[in-house]
Amino acid sequence: MKRLLFISHEGSITGAPVFLAKLLRYLKTERPDYRIRVLFTKGGGELIQSLSQEGFDVVVSEKRARSGSNLKMVWWRLLHYCFYARMLV
Repeated sequence: MKRLLFISHEGSITGAPVFLAKLLRYLKTERPDYRIRVLFTKGGGELIQSLSQEGFDVVVSEKRARSGSNLKMVWWRLLHYCFYARMLV
């Protein structure tokens, strides 16, 4: 089984996210052997709920703005990207 991870900046019903949803639906019907996971880097939006109800594996990032030193910011960003990397496995 092949795995695909798609990343979108938000789940609103606007240009790029709507195109992504159409692509996901196409792949789901044409390539049922693919395991499709969708990561949204910003929570909220009708598209997130819609795709989840259609059976897609939807994950919403918990990334938050953090204040503090640059070192702290780099550390939190590294942890966040490790979260992304774990999704590929």
